[in-house]
Parts: sequence; C-alpha cells; structure tokens
Amino acid sequence: MMTPGTPVSLGNGCAVSERFLIIVGFPDETLGSDTPVSRIFYLNLDSQTLFTYQDWVGQTIASVCLRRPLGSVLRAGCFLCEEGRIEIVNSSEHLSEAVDDRASPHGSLRSIHEAGQTLFACGFGGQLYRRSSGGWEAVDGGLRDKAERNIRKELGLGEFESDAPLGIEERLALGNQSPDFTRVEGLSERDVYVCGLRGMIGHWDGSRLALISSPTDEHLLDIHCVSADRVLIVGYDQTLLVGSARDGFATVHESDTAITFYSVRQFRGEIYAGTTSGLRKFDGRSFEVIRAPSAGLDETTVIQQIDSVSDDCLWIIGDRHVFRYDGFEFERVELP
Repeated sequence: MMTPGTPVSLGNGCAVSERFLIIVGFPDETLGSDTPVSRIFYLNLDSQTLFTYQDWVGQTIASVCLRRPLGSVLRAGCFLCEEGRIEIVNSSEHLSEAVDDRASPHGSLRSIHEAGQTLFACGFGGQLYRRSSGGWEAVDGGLRDKAERNIRKELGLGEFESDAPLGIEERLALGNQSPDFTRVEGLSERDVYVCGLRGMIGHWDGSRLALISSPTDEHLLDIHCVSADRVLIVGYDQTLLVGSARDGFATVHESDTAITFYSVRQFRGEIYAGTTSGLRKFDGRSFEVIRAPSAGLDETTVIQQIDSVSDDCLWIIGDRHVFRYDGFEFERVELP
C-alpha cells in the first residue's frame, strides 16, 4: 500500500473537452519498483469532486487518447501500456486488449491516437497497428519484420546463428536502421502520421505506410495535425518541422541549445511547445518562454504534454501541476 499523500510525477494525458482532462501520473515511491503503478486522474471542472483517480498496479501507461462517441459507441479513454495492452475505459465498460500476441523483441509501444473513428498505436521497431472489427492488425508495411531480422542479425540469433560475430560499428549501424516510432496522429483513417527517432517520419494513406524524406536527423517526439496541409512535428534541439505528406516537410526552427520539445499544439493560430524548461510560444523566429507568475509558470516549469480540443482551452500538463489557458489567462489546478 502506498503512503497517503505521496507525490505523483505526471507523465501524459489527453483533453476530453474544455472542462475535462485525463492525466496519467506515477507515484514517486513506486518509481523504479519491480511493480510499476500508473495513477489515472480524471479532472472535471464541472463536478463537485474536482479530481477522481484510479491506481493501475503492474502497468506503465505510455499514452492515452480519447475515443469519440459515434452512434451507440460511447466516449471512452484509451490507455496504451508499454507492454502492448490497450485498456478502453468509461463508466459502463472496460475492455482490455492485446495489440499483438506475438512476443516482440524490439521494445515498447509509445503512442495511441484515434484518427477519424479508428484507433492507431505505434512503437519502437517499426510497430504500427490499426484497430478494426477483428482486433488489432499490423499496418507497418514490413518494417517490423525488417527490424526483427536486424535484431537477430545483430545478436547472432536464428538464421544468423552460424555467422561470425559482428563488430561494434556493424552492430551500431544495424541499430540505427531501426524505425523507432514515438508518436502517431492523424485527422482521418487515410491521413495518419508517425514520427520517431533519427528524424523518422511516416504517412499512412489508408492502404500503405510510406516513409517520408525528413529534413532532420534529430529525434522527433510529437505531432499536431492542424489540417490536411499543415502538420507540426517537434523534437530534440528545439526542432520544429512544418509541412505535409503531399508537400514535404521543412525545418522552421532548430537550435544548438539542448532543449527538447516534448509536445506541440497550435492554439488560436500560435504554436506552443512544451519543454523541460517551460512552456514556449513561437514568434515566427524563435520560441519565447511564457511567464505567468500568478500561475507559477516560468522557465523552470517542466511541461510533459499540451493538448486541446478547440481554441477555447489549452491544457498544459506539468510534472507536478496542471495548467489551463483560455487565450487570456493561465490558471493553475492543484492535484489532490
């Protein structure tokens, strides 16, 4: 049993509405434990009980998204576990699904997103999956199989068991070929993007996944699909890419200062990036730190994720606190 009042480090989340936010945190005293714990907070500004939460023991939630309502299908939170399980939860159902029953040697799953009315999940080793009526199916176009083959070659397993051991440089080269995806997002089932390590960008058009020429080799961590013609991608060294699969991507901003952009959103026509050195806004040339003393927001604030469902509210998830921005003022929401 955890100590009452133990601090919680926030990690990720998703906006449900301008008044409702799902947040994933990790109690500090369980970090590094053999039995991980993910704490799921539900923040509802219209409820007498501002916060409710659940502790999920033995699971590390890497990403969460919203399943939007459609007909008889109710709105639900969709939680992606690093180990490959999906939990779909609302007040009337709790579905638990395995993305892939096959043992995967190439690493964790990293991101889940609903594009159109279809859930997609991605991860390291070229993993990209789509949920259909028959369950989850791989739509990586063979990237996952290629990554697994490279792992066997690197480690001298399977068909490479009798080969001479590879040198360090050869093993590093094979490792760098792995298409490690970190984020998936899209506007429809036929317009889905993935980004990843070493500048990797991919686009799913509804029938195949194509890798797109990237103007950077920096690690890329987040995507915001503003429209079919305007997609934002951010990552290491303050990298901001803007473009689309049709028109290509260009580097709009980068810096030698080692600040990582973990999250990006366009809100009321302005581009915001979440970093470990504060929330920053792009002025067309550089990213300036946003300072809101009344909310305790400055360059020392660690921002894990930013999200919105409209231009009425930008949700900002810090490492300890949640902030809400209506375009005029920042409000800090204290966790219980």
